[in-house]
Amino acid sequence: MKSLRWLALLVVPAVLAALPACGNKSNKIKVAFVSNNAFEFWTIAKSGSRAAEDELGDVEVEFRMPPRGTVEEQRKLIEGLLAKGVKAIAVSPNNVDSQIDFYHDVNEKVPLLMVDSDVDEKKDSRALEVRRCYLGTNNVEAGEAVGELLKQAAPGGGKFVIFVGKLDVLNAQQRREGVCISLAGGRDKAADELERVVNNKYPARFGKYELVDTTTDDADQATCRKKVDQTLAKDKKKELSAFVGLWAYNPPAMLEGVKAFEEGSRLGKLALIGFDENEETLQGIKDGHVSGTVVQNPYKFGYDSVKIMSALARGDDSILKKYKPDKNGRIWVPHRVITKKNVEEFHKELKKLKGS
Repeated sequence: MKSLRWLALLVVPAVLAALPACGNKSNKIKVAFVSNNAFEFWTIAKSGSRAAEDELGDVEVEFRMPPRGTVEEQRKLIEGLLAKGVKAIAVSPNNVDSQIDFYHDVNEKVPLLMVDSDVDEKKDSRALEVRRCYLGTNNVEAGEAVGELLKQAAPGGGKFVIFVGKLDVLNAQQRREGVCISLAGGRDKAADELERVVNNKYPARFGKYELVDTTTDDADQATCRKKVDQTLAKDKKKELSAFVGLWAYNPPAMLEGVKAFEEGSRLGKLALIGFDENEETLQGIKDGHVSGTVVQNPYKFGYDSVKIMSALARGDDSILKKYKPDKNGRIWVPHRVITKKNVEEFHKELKKLKGS
């Protein structure tokens, strides 16, 4: 009996050691996603990343949303993730022009994707060295769709203001550019006035429309609301025809401000055009207070980025061919225009993605 007990002591540890480490995350490939702020838009992307994580089974996603959305926060998060041993990173970069060398170094260590906002290849020819690919909306075309919504909502033309978080982010620059191109009737017709806008010279005229100002809020909804209030208070002659919001939280701040101003006297008279699928924006469309919004596909941003990162982390570059990037490594995810005609259907789809 004593010899059997000793045999058990030898056999059991050996059997245990041979068993697979079920549920052990240390055996999974770690990849990371870093957003440019902490707004709801990115929670939808996170849902997509989790779906891809579950589907793949052998990947662990570190999803990070910087609370204040500063360059410093993003850099610290990325440096920390690299220290943890992640094998690929997707990022929606803030002020990428000032971070070219940093992202170049990251991309040399692990495959780097840029999502939603890209490096501007017009300013830096090293786009394909700074990241492996861009995954996201064609923001100029999406901006043109916003311009078309504005033309439908205010067909007689007039003065308008653009609200956006920051202008050191390429997607903000490109969306504004697209709005102006649409209103002017083409890039060539918009060129001179766009140059004025880029140099912060206002007003700028695009066809029948006059851009009075581009108002930034450092990615803070409360600040955006204050600036909406200030803009309405300055418009004593009620000359403004429209507000355009280019980041997800801008349209809700615009709507809230217009509702509160002079007991809602401008509601329905001032066209409100949005971007993204914030719940308050969608409700505003249903109520007839918001003319429409141009939405991206953040769920697909999260889902596809994890699929791509997983393959690249294994050394499988062929994954990129599947997504058919253009010559600058950009993988376009189509946008959609949401108005009162299709808002109910879209909202149902969105709730399913959110699991609500």
